[in-house]
Amino acid sequence: MIRNKMLKSGLALLLGIILIPSLAVAQNTTGFNGTISDTTGAVMVGVSMTVVEESKGFEYDGITNDVGRFEIRGIIPGTYTITAEASGFKRYENTGVLVFDQ
Repeated sequence: MIRNKMLKSGLALLLGIILIPSLAVAQNTTGFNGTISDTTGAVMVGVSMTVVEESKGFEYDGITNDVGRFEIRGIIPGTYTITAEASGFKRYENTGVLVFDQ
């Protein structure tokens, strides 16, 4: 029961820490990649990721794979809102995420 309660409250997990902006191949674009895990450290498969540029509304989507990893490429520099959603978990949202190219 306690574990189930922890899991349900847990999509506000370590996402803010594991989101790592990374330089992509395309010029003047970048991306996000990382691993999603719950509060117990178990990786999460099938988490829907959405990244929205706040001023222009550009939307990028991704999903975690069988080892909880995701990668979203081709993002232009800007300010973003990042959401993660999984069945049985609280929706995670982080606004005002600044993305720069290097």
